Amino acid sequence: MKLVVDANILIAALLRDSTTRRLLVLGGHDLHVPEYLFDEIEIHRDELARRSGQTTDALEEALRILRGHVTEHEEAD
Repeated sequence: MKLVVDANILIAALLRDSTTRRLLVLGGHDLHVPEYLFDEIEIHRDELARRSGQTTDALEEALRILRGHVTEHEEAD
């Protein structure tokens, strides 16, 4: 099944090792996100790490894992 993942879902999965994260990583779905979403996460990386109680290294690892399970798409003109 093809699914578009919005920022709220991806950030929720990033902040906690939760059911949301497990569904994205283990769900076997064809997941799609806008390319700019990862740029926005990078801009707010330190704040997201602080809010989640993770080190930036742990947050980067979670982001790397999540990024490996989604297809990024450029915005259409």
